[in-house]
Amino acid sequence: MILWAIAAWPLLAALVCLAVRRREAIFTWIIAGAAVEATLAIAALACVHRTGAVETFFGHLALDSLSAFHLAMVCCIFLSASLYSRDYFSRGHQGEILDERKAWKFGALWFSFLGSMVGVL
Repeated sequence: MILWAIAAWPLLAALVCLAVRRREAIFTWIIAGAAVEATLAIAALACVHRTGAVETFFGHLALDSLSAFHLAMVCCIFLSASLYSRDYFSRGHQGEILDERKAWKFGALWFSFLGSMVGVL
């Protein structure tokens, strides 16, 4: 069950970013969504450590110890980058501050990127 949650969460988070229109709320959601995914990844790592490899969907979704470790690493780095993104975009790059429209596009693409990284692992 945890594999389904890990796979589905980035898609759900990307859809929420498209629904939210306030810049501050989007960046709050980015941090919260990344924290949830990191928590799921660490829980999956603990589960794999305790019981061995986990699989579902007739073996098409599987997580062994090496994959669980890399998943946890990717999600923790993604959480760190999400925390940094709020300050980075509030200062603006070369004098430009991310407006509302660009912020929700960034949030959706940010979680799409997380989904692709989780899908590879």
